[in-house]
Amino acid sequence: MQRIVEARVRIGSVCEPGDVVAQCLVAVCGPVEADRHIQGSAPGPLVWADIEEALRTAGYSSPRQAYRAALARWSQRTGRIGASAVLKEMAAVGTRFVPPEDPAWPPGLADLGLSAPFGLWARGPSGAGDGDAVRARLQASSRSISIVGARDATGYGRSVTHSLAAAAAEAGLTVVSGGAFGIDKQAHVSAMARARRISADHPPTIAVLAGGIDKLYPAAHTELLEDVCTDGLLVSEATPGAAPTRWRFLQRNRLIAALGRALVVVEARQRSGALSTANHALAIGRDVGAVPGSIEQQASAGCHQLIAESGAHLVSSPGAALRLPVDAEMQRIVPESVAARFDPGAAPPRSTDGMSEEQQAVYEATPVRAAAEIDSIARVACVPIGRVRAVLGEFEMAGLVTRSAGRWVRCSRR
Repeated sequence: MQRIVEARVRIGSVCEPGDVVAQCLVAVCGPVEADRHIQGSAPGPLVWADIEEALRTAGYSSPRQAYRAALARWSQRTGRIGASAVLKEMAAVGTRFVPPEDPAWPPGLADLGLSAPFGLWARGPSGAGDGDAVRARLQASSRSISIVGARDATGYGRSVTHSLAAAAAEAGLTVVSGGAFGIDKQAHVSAMARARRISADHPPTIAVLAGGIDKLYPAAHTELLEDVCTDGLLVSEATPGAAPTRWRFLQRNRLIAALGRALVVVEARQRSGALSTANHALAIGRDVGAVPGSIEQQASAGCHQLIAESGAHLVSSPGAALRLPVDAEMQRIVPESVAARFDPGAAPPRSTDGMSEEQQAVYEATPVRAAAEIDSIARVACVPIGRVRAVLGEFEMAGLVTRSAGRWVRCSRR
């Protein structure tokens, strides 16, 4: 396993996230041999034939040209990292590199296919350098929901996010987000706060970083991200020391989408990174929910667009969000009995619920205070006296009306 880990660390240091050509090499040759080819060792004719076929299947009409272009990219970075030294350095600060071959690998990442990461750097609490706690937390995070949204969140957006994240943590889900300002921050904070209150035995939250896991970004969230390390996990596919570039942010979004078993967008403008995450989630078959907002607020325009054009579920309560995550067998992760606890209180029942039009007419025609005779009730209800007599008999048995001296009066509402 150590050779595989070191090979994947080197591949990840050379290749950018989502490098399909490199993933084709790994799929054909395995990570150790693929690492040799990425470092410049030419594949033999038989191996090349398999690589060429894989590249064509991946959509490259000219595999040789795509491979040469990739070699030119990779050559700028090959030989610049000592994998063994980096692994030891990161282990000392509670960070472990987890390859797809590790049993702790999140199963949802397989849905990314050739866009899956080469491995994940995962950081937990200080002192977990042996990796056991980190791997255990990563494994336990398979029951998860991703929550994303606007960086310039409104008070409404933060309030809704608090409710959603707290409910998720209480229901035993891990909340996945991106560690950014606004909705992301609120999701992490609220999930951790609720998990502490109930002494949860699962990691309440995961923050997915766009840059190296040793460079906490944004810097203003250093304390928040350190708290995430203590209570949950930080993860990144970028090599330690890598800068969080715009491209890596866009690529990071696919990991947020894949790590969660469903995605909820709380607030998003029409041009928003949250919509990018939603599109990734939809592309890999995740259920996507969107929280509606005011039609006068641009902060909710992207959510309304998702509901109207992409078939996103309208999330009107924390319970509705908890019904979205499903496991690999497409079974709900959160039982209905648990999700229902987080629905708003149902409207109180009315006496007329379930009545026919005729029954409603007789009921409404029966006075509340001064009792009335049947013919008066029949005239007001515009229902034949025979039917009024029968309906009033049913109502009397149900305790909805009372009779005294041939007159009828309605009981107090239930």
